[in-house]
Amino acid sequence: MKKQFCCTLASFLFLSTVSLDLHAEASHVSVMPTFIGADQDRGTDESGFGVRAIYGWKINERWDWEAQFFYNVLETDESDLTDFYQAGLGLDFRYNFTSDYGATPYLLVGLGAVHNDVVPNRDDDTSAFANLGGGLVFKEIANTRLQIRTEFRVLYDSFQEDYLDWQFGLGFEFPFR
Repeated sequence: MKKQFCCTLASFLFLSTVSLDLHAEASHVSVMPTFIGADQDRGTDESGFGVRAIYGWKINERWDWEAQFFYNVLETDESDLTDFYQAGLGLDFRYNFTSDYGATPYLLVGLGAVHNDVVPNRDDDTSAFANLGGGLVFKEIANTRLQIRTEFRVLYDSFQEDYLDWQFGLGFEFPFR
C-alpha cells in the first residue's frame, strides 16, 4: 500500500507541474493549516491538526478544478499509543460566486484517496474519501496578489467503519496571472 501511495503522490506532483505550465495564466496555489474535528468512533481525541496544499486551475469565470494534498495528525492522547496519521490526494470541483464585498464565497465537492496510518500497523490502509465544503477567498493584500483563504469541509472517509470528520482551514491563496 505504501508503495502504491508513493507512486500516486509522485504522479500527482508530476501532473501538477505539467498542468502549471499549461494553465499558468489561470491557476492558483493555496496552503492552509487545518483544525480537524475527528469522528468520535475513530478512537482518537475529538480534535487534530493538519495542512492542505492545493493547486487549482480555472475552467471558466466561475468554475475551478483543484488538486489537493493533505497531511493530518489525529491525536490519541494515550501515552502507550502513537498518534494516527493521514496523507491524502484528491480532486475538487469548486464553484465561485460573484461578490462585491471584498471576498469571493465558494462551494466545493471532491473525491480522493487517503492513507490512514494507525495502531496496530496491520490496520493501516488506503481508502476512498469524499468531501463537501465552502469558504471565502478575500481580495489581495496590498497589491501582493496574496489572498487570505478560509474554508470549512466535511470529509467522509471509507476507512474501517466509515468516518465523518470536519475540517476548518485558514491560510493563503496565490493566483498566477
